[in-house]
Amino acid sequence: MQLFTKTTKPVFLKNDSDLNRQLEQLVSLRETAPYEILEKIDKDILILKAGIAGEKNIEYELSQASYSMAILHDLYLTHDNNSAQIDYLIVTRGCIFIIESKNLIGEISVNHKGEFTRKLNIGNRFYQEGIYSPITQNKRHMDLLKEIIVSRQSNILRKSLVSNNFQTFYKSLVVFANPKCAVNDRYAPKEIKNQLIKADRLVAYMHEINSRLSSLDISSEKEMMVNAEALLKMHQDNPVDYTSKYQALIEEYKNREPVCPVCGAPMIRRTARKGPHAGKEFYGCSRYPQCKGIRSI
Repeated sequence: MQLFTKTTKPVFLKNDSDLNRQLEQLVSLRETAPYEILEKIDKDILILKAGIAGEKNIEYELSQASYSMAILHDLYLTHDNNSAQIDYLIVTRGCIFIIESKNLIGEISVNHKGEFTRKLNIGNRFYQEGIYSPITQNKRHMDLLKEIIVSRQSNILRKSLVSNNFQTFYKSLVVFANPKCAVNDRYAPKEIKNQLIKADRLVAYMHEINSRLSSLDISSEKEMMVNAEALLKMHQDNPVDYTSKYQALIEEYKNREPVCPVCGAPMIRRTARKGPHAGKEFYGCSRYPQCKGIRSI
């Protein structure tokens, strides 16, 4: 059977993202958070926006494909007290791709041990840092997905068959979504290099992998959609409150006198004596009148 005999458009069975919910929570928290932790919240907001932008780049590339596939965006899976958040799970007629999206800047290098480092040029200075392997991260997603699928098989023979053939039909890919990101995988082990791809090469790369499976029993489009719907049913709503990690900091700073947003000096609780806010309390800088920084209560 020939792959991709129809030029049908990709189907997005799930296209919402938990990143948007997380962003909404942080933006809402920012409105009432103490001044002292706004910098931390703003940094996390920037990271979230970058992640959303990266996934949008991948979404665009997938939408341009001229062959059939079913796309599941942001799946949250749980099994035996373990969980995984899969950025994209793409079901094609040949195999299923588990994608970890990375919207990184700088140069990403992978050494012969499979260790990842990133080099950044900020101004006239170069910075280098080790980063957690996205290959390892996605492997954990793959392992959990395999456990779920195997556990749902009806008998031991079927469980063994699915387990032994899992890596044939389920493929891990780490996609670098930022076009300004350079990837140096010259010394990376082959099994890692084969999993790294830039977003603009994603659709063609998936086609190449599927083409190698042409001698196997390739599913029909109907079977492809049935498989995708079954995977979608594994998704659960993520119950995580993304603001919880800030609560301890908020409580800590609530019990402190705030610091001046202008000079960083301690602030004093005062009462306005005149003007439109007469009688209302506010925080004023302890260095007044040298510093006129104020904060509302």
